[in-house]
Amino acid sequence: MPKLQSRMLTLIAGLLSAIMPLAATTALAAGRVTWKYKIFRGSVPVEELTALAEQGEVSPTLERLMKRSGQNPTDVQEALSREVRVDQVTLDRFLNSPLGEVTLRQLSDYVHTPSRTADTQAMRAALVLSASEDDRISLIEVVQNYPAGAVVVEGDRIAEAAELLNTLQGGLQNLLEGFRLF
Repeated sequence: MPKLQSRMLTLIAGLLSAIMPLAATTALAAGRVTWKYKIFRGSVPVEELTALAEQGEVSPTLERLMKRSGQNPTDVQEALSREVRVDQVTLDRFLNSPLGEVTLRQLSDYVHTPSRTADTQAMRAALVLSASEDDRISLIEVVQNYPAGAVVVEGDRIAEAAELLNTLQGGLQNLLEGFRLF
């Protein structure tokens, strides 16, 4: 009986160690977004950016930010909500490859922590968490799952960020093709 109890405790400890980082990351997910557009900057709750991305609803704060920056809310909505299909396991492998590291650094130029520390690690976590639900990722999901209390989005480069995210799918395809050759 003691051997069985020992195995059960080991199993429970293993499960908890696998689940706790995900729970902690979700608990630390971004609550506020600093939207930067060249010299303009404003802070909005993630919920307001989500409402724009998912329903096209523009809050008064976002409306002011968009007017100030000369951005079209419809264009921003499209960039935030554009989805890319990815397999979570393949994504994780890709992000831990040299090409994946480059992609993470590039994406972190568009979405990053206010202090610019541990940006690639935070981006990796946000991408993997985004893909874990439905094997799809979008910029709004990256923002929602970003493991920091606050996140900065370079609004003047939002279309570039969406395009780079789109090329991620191609990078994953190339990685898979490389595996098939062996």
